[in-house]
Amino acid sequence: MKIIYHENPLRTVVELDDHDLQIFWLKIKLEEQENLLFNIHFNLTRDESFRGESLDLDAAKRSANPDYYMAEKDGEKTPLDKRVDMLFETYVEELVGWHSGDCTCVACSCMKCHAEGLLGIDTLKPFPGKQVLAKVDGAFCSYEDGKKQTRSLSEALVHLRDRKIPRQKPEAWNKTSQEEYEKHIPRWEKEQALAYEYLRNYAKEHFGYSP
Repeated sequence: MKIIYHENPLRTVVELDDHDLQIFWLKIKLEEQENLLFNIHFNLTRDESFRGESLDLDAAKRSANPDYYMAEKDGEKTPLDKRVDMLFETYVEELVGWHSGDCTCVACSCMKCHAEGLLGIDTLKPFPGKQVLAKVDGAFCSYEDGKKQTRSLSEALVHLRDRKIPRQKPEAWNKTSQEEYEKHIPRWEKEQALAYEYLRNYAKEHFGYSP
């Protein structure tokens, strides 16, 4: 396994060799089998807070159906193996992609975080919080004349260190009072300061950067 650290920590690349790929595929399959076992347990467990005392035997049987995970002929792929193949391709692509999801305040799961978790690694540690990571990621982007530009690591650090949050609410907050807008400023300033510290420590550790 090779981890290639990017100036933007959310874009760090994880490369797997042939052996790593084989182990990774098996880890994905194991997780899928664990999910099946959980479904069986869930549907055979009475939970009055969720669905009263009823059990769903049909759902439990579907999760336990050997046709899903056992092949009729040698060398034939099972439905489970086909699903693992699909997840495997997705996760391998995510490992060389961009963190985006719950880790960065986006309302969805981050496939890259999940893939790293299966491998037992965490390229974002120590995790500073999703709001902070969102600010780290945003620090690498700027807009000039309506065009998106990419900041370097040193430029992103300067941005996080020196940026002043506007005291006057922007147009996007037109449905919110000025007073309500100002209530958020202390929190935003704290998150920006934490983002600066996180990125500074990351830059020092992986790029020998000294501000």
